[in-house]
Amino acid sequence: MSDLNTIGELKMRFVDNTIPALPAGTYEIEVHHTITEHSYKIEKDYTASQRFVVKAPRFTLPVGVVQSQFPLQGADVDFHVNLPYIVFRHEHLPWARSLANDDLLSPWMALMIFTPNELVYSPPNNGDPNPTRATVRSIDVVANYSQNNIKGPVLYIDDAEKTAGGPLKVETIDVLADTFRQLAPQQTELQYLAHVRTVDSAGNAADGEAGKQTYAALLANRFGDPAKDQPYIAHVVSLEGWANYLPGGSEPVVTGQTLRLVSLYSWNFTGKAAGISFGALVKNMTAGTLKLPFVAPASWGSDPQNYSAARKEVQKKYNNGYVAMDYDTRTGEESFAWYRGPFTPTVPLLIKNLEPQVKEGEYLTRVSSADKAIIYDAETGTFDHSYAVAWEMGRMLTLANRPAALAIWQWKNTGIQKIQTLNRIIADKQKKQRKLLGTAAPLKSLLDTMNWQQVKDDLTDDQAGTYTFMDYLGRTLGKHILGDRDEQPVVSVLDPTGLQQHGDSMPGVLNKEAMLAAMEKGIDPHVLISNLLNEALKLSGKTNEQ
Repeated sequence: MSDLNTIGELKMRFVDNTIPALPAGTYEIEVHHTITEHSYKIEKDYTASQRFVVKAPRFTLPVGVVQSQFPLQGADVDFHVNLPYIVFRHEHLPWARSLANDDLLSPWMALMIFTPNELVYSPPNNGDPNPTRATVRSIDVVANYSQNNIKGPVLYIDDAEKTAGGPLKVETIDVLADTFRQLAPQQTELQYLAHVRTVDSAGNAADGEAGKQTYAALLANRFGDPAKDQPYIAHVVSLEGWANYLPGGSEPVVTGQTLRLVSLYSWNFTGKAAGISFGALVKNMTAGTLKLPFVAPASWGSDPQNYSAARKEVQKKYNNGYVAMDYDTRTGEESFAWYRGPFTPTVPLLIKNLEPQVKEGEYLTRVSSADKAIIYDAETGTFDHSYAVAWEMGRMLTLANRPAALAIWQWKNTGIQKIQTLNRIIADKQKKQRKLLGTAAPLKSLLDTMNWQQVKDDLTDDQAGTYTFMDYLGRTLGKHILGDRDEQPVVSVLDPTGLQQHGDSMPGVLNKEAMLAAMEKGIDPHVLISNLLNEALKLSGKTNEQ
């Protein structure tokens, strides 16, 4: 089972199956209880039984159970590389019944694709033929049926099931045993032709399908013939009673025998010929198809050897796949520029100024705007805008991709925050030195003495927003406490407790370095604090008693 995968705003989870705790069928519970009491000469057996039925679709599907299908009814589609499928709104449906007693993983139904001539069909005498070549028959000529070289599935049908709502009639198709053995999936393949998917579409779905929905999907095992157009018929067939007839099964195939299958759902479509694939087109494509037609004006003459240098250059450009386009410069001049797309009839020249550089394993480019990708030919005085257009097109496509555009904006916003944080750190350092030394140290010496590893850790630890907020908070509080003056923030981003900037007026406070040094020397920090306080009192002319 895979994890939730995000696709745009959708979330989808795929699961192998959802097997019910008890497959559909008729069950009977028997309870035996023996009481023995020798003193009262009691020895008796009590028995009770209860029959119950686990119901599930068997011969028909409930109305509205089909959520979608491919190909659509009546569609003309090339499906030589895409398997047909059908999606059910009931996640347990393919496993609601047991294909065999010892096989709970295989679905009891299969989506089979037939051409019309692969089904044995006799149109009714008093009605229109069924387009899916199915026939409605009584269950008596289907289940456990074996006459006229026609065989039905071996099924146990409860009497109540036969008469519920009147005589039981089912839709069936007849298939030659050889054809069935050729087209049906093997029993070991069945579990790979069905799965369950849970989709969380939020509000992006039709009424009744919004939110988290779970579906079961059934895939066919047959592609279309890419060589020709022909009609196909899709049937969701019941495999109950047919496990031994599947390819590789133990039941021998009787040539000429017809198997009668229960069809649960069916539709028609047309398979189109594949035509020429993209690979074949590329292999057979010539460079000439990438050139725009160029017919020299009559005034140029009929002999290209007599063309002027300018005319030869124009012909060369067209031969290389270029086209001349109107070009209005930013400064207002009207001119023209050459342009060609990514498919070129010749190998393009390498433009050094546009070649990406590799630095520390990362690709760097010199192109930061479309203007930087404009190529100017000094010899002819013309512009080549091919790379500039490609750059601008990539930019527009990126901005049109909302998740990508938001990610870029957030990245840029984070970078701005970190620059503001770095400026704030440097400003705090300058203010501290100005207070201690009476003058601010030169910026170079300040930067040289900074702990850049700590700065890097702070900036890469997503603290940029915290620093910016603390600076804003400090200045806002400062305006309320100190008035609207250009003072140092009450709360410094590097000293949120305020202890460092007021350390000179609090001599009994140990900084982190002094604390660690005392502990390394085996000095009790409390004794050190007491000594510092005594020194401070002596300097102020006060005694210990005071």
